[in-house]
Amino acid sequence: MIKIKPGRKLNLAIAKAVGMTWCVSRTIIEAWWYKDKKRFHCRLPLFSTDLHDAFMAAEEIELFHASENTHGQGPWVSLTRGPIGWLIMKGETCIGKGDTPALAICAAILKAAEEKEASMTD
Repeated sequence: MIKIKPGRKLNLAIAKAVGMTWCVSRTIIEAWWYKDKKRFHCRLPLFSTDLHDAFMAAEEIELFHASENTHGQGPWVSLTRGPIGWLIMKGETCIGKGDTPALAICAAILKAAEEKEASMTD
Protein backbone atom coordinates (compact mmCIF):
# COMPACT_ATOMS: atom_id res chain seq x y z
CA MET A 1 0.00 0.00 0.00
CA ILE A 2 1.10 3.51 -0.77
CA LYS A 3 1.62 5.94 2.10
CA ILE A 4 -0.80 8.80 1.63
CA LYS A 5 -0.53 12.35 2.92
CA PRO A 6 -3.38 14.56 4.13
CA GLY A 7 -4.26 17.65 2.14
CA ARG A 8 -6.31 19.18 -0.65
CA LYS A 9 -5.04 16.81 -3.34
CA LEU A 10 -6.18 13.77 -1.35
CA ASN A 11 -9.48 15.46 -0.44
CA LEU A 12 -10.16 16.07 -4.15
CA ALA A 13 -9.35 12.44 -4.99
CA ILE A 14 -11.76 11.22 -2.31
CA ALA A 15 -14.50 13.57 -3.52
CA LYS A 16 -14.10 12.16 -7.02
CA ALA A 17 -14.01 8.56 -5.72
CA VAL A 18 -17.34 8.97 -3.91
CA GLY A 19 -19.00 10.72 -6.84
CA MET A 20 -19.08 14.30 -5.57
CA THR A 21 -19.11 17.13 -8.09
CA TRP A 22 -18.70 20.91 -7.90
CA CYS A 23 -21.88 22.54 -9.18
CA VAL A 24 -22.33 26.16 -10.17
CA SER A 25 -25.62 27.46 -11.54
CA ARG A 26 -28.20 30.15 -10.99
CA THR A 27 -30.73 27.76 -9.45
CA ILE A 28 -28.41 25.53 -7.41
CA ILE A 29 -26.10 26.73 -4.66
CA GLU A 30 -22.38 26.62 -5.54
CA ALA A 31 -21.22 23.61 -3.61
CA TRP A 32 -19.77 20.10 -3.58
CA TRP A 33 -22.80 17.90 -4.24
CA TYR A 34 -23.15 14.19 -3.60
CA LYS A 35 -24.31 12.15 -6.57
CA ASP A 36 -27.89 11.98 -5.23
CA LYS A 37 -28.07 15.82 -5.52
CA LYS A 38 -29.84 15.97 -2.14
CA ARG A 39 -26.80 16.63 0.05
CA PHE A 40 -23.96 19.07 -0.35
CA HIS A 41 -21.01 20.80 1.32
CA CYS A 42 -20.28 24.48 0.71
CA ARG A 43 -16.57 23.70 1.04
CA LEU A 44 -14.51 20.72 -0.03
CA PRO A 45 -14.85 18.25 2.86
CA LEU A 46 -11.64 17.60 4.78
CA PHE A 47 -11.72 13.84 4.31
CA SER A 48 -8.01 13.39 5.04
CA THR A 49 -8.01 15.18 8.42
CA ASP A 50 -11.60 15.20 9.70
CA LEU A 51 -12.88 11.83 10.90
CA HIS A 52 -16.53 12.85 10.46
CA ASP A 53 -15.95 13.79 6.82
CA ALA A 54 -14.00 10.56 6.25
CA PHE A 55 -16.83 8.45 7.67
CA MET A 56 -19.37 10.35 5.53
CA ALA A 57 -17.36 9.44 2.42
CA ALA A 58 -17.05 5.83 3.59
CA GLU A 59 -20.81 5.62 4.01
CA GLU A 60 -21.32 7.04 0.53
CA ILE A 61 -19.59 4.01 -1.00
CA GLU A 62 -20.81 1.61 1.71
CA LEU A 63 -17.26 0.88 2.83
CA PHE A 64 -18.32 -0.31 6.26
CA HIS A 65 -21.15 -2.50 5.08
CA ALA A 66 -20.35 -5.94 6.35
CA SER A 67 -19.32 -8.92 4.28
CA GLU A 68 -18.80 -12.48 5.46
CA ASN A 69 -15.19 -13.48 5.98
CA THR A 70 -13.59 -16.68 4.69
CA HIS A 71 -14.03 -18.54 7.98
CA GLY A 72 -17.80 -18.01 8.07
CA GLN A 73 -17.48 -16.03 11.29
CA GLY A 74 -20.11 -13.59 10.18
CA PRO A 75 -19.96 -10.20 8.62
CA TRP A 76 -17.56 -7.57 9.93
CA VAL A 77 -15.51 -4.58 8.90
CA SER A 78 -13.24 -2.90 11.41
CA LEU A 79 -11.08 0.14 12.04
CA THR A 80 -8.29 -0.77 14.41
CA ARG A 81 -4.95 0.53 15.56
CA GLY A 82 -2.07 -1.80 14.83
CA PRO A 83 1.68 -1.61 15.42
CA ILE A 84 2.18 0.10 12.04
CA GLY A 85 -0.72 2.58 12.19
CA TRP A 86 -4.47 2.51 11.69
CA LEU A 87 -5.97 -0.30 9.61
CA ILE A 88 -9.29 -0.89 7.89
CA MET A 89 -9.90 -4.63 7.90
CA LYS A 90 -12.60 -6.28 5.81
CA GLY A 91 -12.73 -9.78 7.16
CA GLU A 92 -9.08 -10.66 7.53
CA THR A 93 -7.88 -8.51 4.64
CA CYS A 94 -6.36 -5.07 5.17
CA ILE A 95 -8.04 -2.70 2.74
CA GLY A 96 -6.62 0.58 4.06
CA LYS A 97 -3.73 1.79 6.20
CA GLY A 98 -2.81 5.23 7.49
CA ASP A 99 -1.17 7.22 10.27
CA THR A 100 -4.61 8.38 11.45
CA PRO A 101 -8.09 6.82 11.28
CA ALA A 102 -9.13 9.37 8.62
CA LEU A 103 -6.13 8.51 6.43
CA ALA A 104 -6.83 4.77 6.78
CA ILE A 105 -10.41 5.37 5.63
CA CYS A 106 -9.15 7.49 2.71
CA ALA A 107 -6.74 4.74 1.67
CA ALA A 108 -9.56 2.18 1.74
CA ILE A 109 -11.83 4.46 -0.32
CA LEU A 110 -9.11 4.95 -2.95
CA LYS A 111 -8.47 1.20 -3.09
CA ALA A 112 -12.19 0.50 -3.50
CA ALA A 113 -12.44 3.10 -6.29
CA GLU A 114 -9.39 1.60 -8.03
CA GLU A 115 -10.88 -1.91 -7.81
CA LYS A 116 -14.24 -0.70 -9.11
CA GLU A 117 -12.57 1.03 -12.06
CA ALA A 118 -10.47 -2.07 -12.83
CA SER A 119 -13.55 -4.30 -12.78
CA MET A 120 -15.31 -1.99 -15.22
CA THR A 121 -12.44 -2.26 -17.74
CA ASP A 122 -12.24 -6.07 -17.56
